[in-house]
Amino acid sequence: MGKLIYERTCDVFEADKITLEFDDVDIYEFKVLCKRLASAIGYHYDSIQEAFGSESTDPQEMVAQAKMNEALNIDTIEKFFDTEEH
Repeated sequence: MGKLIYERTCDVFEADKITLEFDDVDIYEFKVLCKRLASAIGYHYDSIQEAFGSESTDPQEMVAQAKMNEALNIDTIEKFFDTEEH
């Protein structure tokens, strides 16, 4: 089991600590976890896409994304990051 942990050291009205726990992920699944952590911290979708690249056409990364979406019961990464409706 692995953990990806973000701890905020200053006092703000947001989460002090965000922990993502995972089992046996490949590098593509890990990239998806990093993008989701960035979103949870509060980075904008466009900034995340700029830093990590746009949606991949790599078959392995697409499979990893689909597995993560299925685990979280969402249809697409855009739905997960949807900022237009809020």
